[in-house]
Amino acid sequence: MIVSNPSPNPPSLRCIELNGSPSTSGVVSR
Repeated sequence: MIVSNPSPNPPSLRCIELNGSPSTSGVVSR
């Protein structure tokens, strides 16, 4: 996870950027 960059978005959204697809990130977050 990218924690070095301070952003108002929760870590869950950062996972979406890593995966590249919101649908996949939803499953990974859970």
